[in-house]
Amino acid sequence: SVPLVASLMSKWFHKWRGFAISLTLCGNALGQFILVPLLTRFLSYYDWRAAYLVIGGAVLLINLTLAITIIRGDPEAMGQKPFGEDEGMASPEQPKPQTTRDLTLTEALRTRSLWLFLIAMFVCGGGDFLISTHLIPWVSDYGVSGETAGDMLAWYGLLSMAGLLVVGPR
Repeated sequence: SVPLVASLMSKWFHKWRGFAISLTLCGNALGQFILVPLLTRFLSYYDWRAAYLVIGGAVLLINLTLAITIIRGDPEAMGQKPFGEDEGMASPEQPKPQTTRDLTLTEALRTRSLWLFLIAMFVCGGGDFLISTHLIPWVSDYGVSGETAGDMLAWYGLLSMAGLLVVGPR
């Protein structure tokens, strides 16, 4: 999800942070372009229950493997610095000055920035997920085959990469 990826990438990149986040999110778009047609064809050959079990098992296995072997949450915990961290900044051995603090849920709910973020995520995410959820059944109602509808959704994902790469680094 976008907040998880943004949080993780923000810890590893100080320089080019927006670009790193947008490149990471391009993995979702590329995955949609590659996997949706494959899964659509898989569903056309097998019962949907079997397809969901195979797909769910594969996703579980891949994500567990990535989480255990590759993804690391905090560079300081591994004795590393985030990319682009200035040499003048505090080293991991020295305590960093505390200039901000975490808000409680009650305090966060009173901030304007949280509500603006929630509205933006609702509009943007609602539009994306509305289309990705209903595109295939909608075009199928007009006589488009499931495979072609899956290809349409795949292209939708690939074309979203352009937006991620243009807007993300800003």
